[in-house]
Amino acid sequence: IRLGLAPFKVEFRGLTASVDIPQTLKGKGSVSIGDGGSFRALMALEVIPAKLSAYGSLAVDQDFVAVEVGVQLPVGIPLGGTGFGIFGFMGRFVANGTRNTDGLSNADPVQRQLDWYLRSPQDKYKRKSGQFAFGVGAVIGTLPDGGFTFNAEGSLTIGFPDVSVIFGIDAHLITQRKGQASEQGSENNSSMRI
Repeated sequence: IRLGLAPFKVEFRGLTASVDIPQTLKGKGSVSIGDGGSFRALMALEVIPAKLSAYGSLAVDQDFVAVEVGVQLPVGIPLGGTGFGIFGFMGRFVANGTRNTDGLSNADPVQRQLDWYLRSPQDKYKRKSGQFAFGVGAVIGTLPDGGFTFNAEGSLTIGFPDVSVIFGIDAHLITQRKGQASEQGSENNSSMRI
């Protein structure tokens, strides 16, 4: 929303809201509005009694649309007799967009990719007509202890027609898995990212 009265100009560019109902529900959402009607939004919810959390992000800029969703389950879905389970899922679809590496001027190409991985979901992609991406991911961990001994969040994203393949894993040993669903890397020193 823009209001202008010479010589003053007032602009509304974003909004953040949160909810915290003790022992019941926690949530946070934000919307930012850019030039030309573009916007980016992120929402995360945690249902505390059910130990269930989910997030969703949306970015829109003219013909560019990026959607990402994820859910983390309270208990793992067993992977046969391996002792491991799936504790969450995530997915991503990008139309007319490419990875947003703006502002990542690190000369080390590996660190540049890790810095991109740490970006918030709604900021990972930007507008580029004719480019698309599709990705899926999962959270796995040791089943008997809820992922404490080993847990990992990984995803595979493929961009096309200019082919790019991004495979990332954020793995932890002897660390409690993330309580909330998010597709944002951690800066924890015990993590391994590929």
